[in-house]
Amino acid sequence: VSKSNDFVGPNFKASFKNRNIFRGAESYQLNLDAGYEFQVGGATGAQSQNLNSYTLGIENVLTVPRILTPFNIENRSSRFVPQTVFKLGFRTLKRIDFFTLNSTEMAYGFNWQETKTKRHEFYPVDINFIQLGNISAEFDSVLNANELLRKSYEEQFILGTTYSFYYNTQNDTERESRSNWYFNGNIDLSGNLMHAAQSTLRSEENTEDNPYELLGSPYSQFVKTDIDLRHYYRVGKESKIATRFIAGIGYAFGNSTTIPYTKQFSIGGSNSIRAFRARSIGPGRYQVPQTATFIDQTADIKLESNLEYRFPIIGMFKGAVFTDAGNIWTLRTDDQRPGSEFDSKRFISEIAVGAGLGLRFDADFFVLRFDLAFPLRVPYGESSSRWRFKDVAISNSEWRKDNLVLNIAIGYPF
Repeated sequence: VSKSNDFVGPNFKASFKNRNIFRGAESYQLNLDAGYEFQVGGATGAQSQNLNSYTLGIENVLTVPRILTPFNIENRSSRFVPQTVFKLGFRTLKRIDFFTLNSTEMAYGFNWQETKTKRHEFYPVDINFIQLGNISAEFDSVLNANELLRKSYEEQFILGTTYSFYYNTQNDTERESRSNWYFNGNIDLSGNLMHAAQSTLRSEENTEDNPYELLGSPYSQFVKTDIDLRHYYRVGKESKIATRFIAGIGYAFGNSTTIPYTKQFSIGGSNSIRAFRARSIGPGRYQVPQTATFIDQTADIKLESNLEYRFPIIGMFKGAVFTDAGNIWTLRTDDQRPGSEFDSKRFISEIAVGAGLGLRFDADFFVLRFDLAFPLRVPYGESSSRWRFKDVAISNSEWRKDNLVLNIAIGYPF
């Protein structure tokens, strides 16, 4: 799994598919997946756990080769067949020694291909129910100390409407070019219609301590958008320069004071800034204390960029040289994480930067990746001491233990 905001690195997926379940070219798919995330190095003391999390999920997907709506929608394309998609799934995320987060999802929406390079996904109904369980005493104390963090984990409904647009010139096999582009833009809305209806029909207003509820549980209200832009430039016959830029922002209002944990942004890890452990950067210039065991940092704003030069070594072995940069920030002041809020005057100085070397076993259908990285710049501390060029000491065993991060993953990072 290579999407930068997912929780897992290596992932196993098994699917059963019936391509004609109702004799009208309807497709039914049952997906089972399991994954885990780990990194080696780059942390000491209480933060030196290698196994961070694992996920288990089951999903039922029914795809109908036409648009199913209460009203008629004309399909003007004879080349591409639009699809109506129904989803029902369950997923559990286990953070070792801290908590289990369960989510149930129901969705109804549409996929349609506009051209060879342009694709759309629109889900007018995308409902998630989130439950937090198996909370350790240690994590419970973390939640009690941070009100915003506690609210992001609380049991709640996400009554969403989502839209995604994809543009990928690599899908156009008739197009021969050294240069290819990929773009994905997403908009995620939640709780707005329900809040408008309840605020109209009910005399009392919702408050931070008394939010509106659905079936006995509060629901989140937010707007979130993000983009993922990539460019691939072929150098010679087999080498390639790959670049990526990610930007996103989420804002909670009305019935919520913070967006849910599963919708917040994180940064760092095998598919992100590889010189830092997963979700350990930021927010802003905040530095997680060395004594802290829970280092899972999330926030409302994300900026990230990546540059990677990929080249052949011999046969199926490929190499890479890369640099990554970025950070996350909160929109609101968080007293428990000083310096976490976004400030247009200083955010550039809070960008984390890392670099490294990669070795990949690329068999076309399967890629095993090893990326060894170290930080060049940290976002915390005094501004004059954030750059770490002069501190790089590969020959020093203590420096290697504290700074080198080995990422082992399946597939390319982007």
